[in-house]
Amino acid sequence: MNDSKKRKNTLVEIVKTITKSSNRSQDQPLDIQHLEAEIQKSADRFRALFNYSIDGIFILNPPKRRILDVNERACHMLGYSRERFLGLDIEVLFPGQMKKFDRFTRSVFDEGYGWTGDFTCVTADQEKLPSEITAWPIERDGKPHLLMFVHDISRRLRTEEALRESETKFRMLIENMQEGVMIVDNDDRIQFVNHRICELLGYREAELLGQVGYKVLFSTKNQDTIREKNRLRTRKIADQYEIEMRKKSGEENWVHISGVPINDPNGSVAGSFGIITDINKRKLAEEALKKAHE
Repeated sequence: MNDSKKRKNTLVEIVKTITKSSNRSQDQPLDIQHLEAEIQKSADRFRALFNYSIDGIFILNPPKRRILDVNERACHMLGYSRERFLGLDIEVLFPGQMKKFDRFTRSVFDEGYGWTGDFTCVTADQEKLPSEITAWPIERDGKPHLLMFVHDISRRLRTEEALRESETKFRMLIENMQEGVMIVDNDDRIQFVNHRICELLGYREAELLGQVGYKVLFSTKNQDTIREKNRLRTRKIADQYEIEMRKKSGEENWVHISGVPINDPNGSVAGSFGIITDINKRKLAEEALKKAHE
């Protein structure tokens, strides 16, 4: 559970504690001073979390759709003063989305919790912010209200879009390279091949993905070499070498391989990235020249 969700859950529990304590004071003959101290302590914790949350927090009166309270983050995020927020119709923040918002509110009261990433919040300057909303039903003054967290995900979406564009450009580059590209895991199982390597070896992409590279693409005499190269990758060692690869037809083809290790997010080696260049014509010419001089 991430820190943001922990804070949200803590805030909800504090609200419930305050509510239970208030109700219990009416039903049970308890130490009034102790009870008041506990309620004040919970209220102070609630206000601290409420004010310093990284999300905008709203307390709503669902039947009237009115905002009864907001935190500082909500004011900063949406460009309203607290005074302008109080009593504001929630539709101002979610124009044209009230049918969907009402359905969401009903589901929160039915289920006791709700989450959605399907809303766009509009700021005071009419900027649109894609938002995730998390909400819980709470009791206030003996009546049901909605405690709602609004998280601005516009930056995350921009980052995801930039990543998708970067991945698209990378794939286009890889697919249009004159060299073959192959990615394998630590067991030499093929995870990716580009068009050029398929063309060179006479395979379709689907025929190679998931196969163990050294078994399928190298003759017995070269398999130990490839296994040793994979061991080097697990030690984070990159190198270059020339070797014969076996085509689907069984024909051998000389290639130059430049292999580098691939790290996972934790920094551990997850496999190998290889750039494979066809040098068959050069090697055959060298062999022919060598024979001519013998």
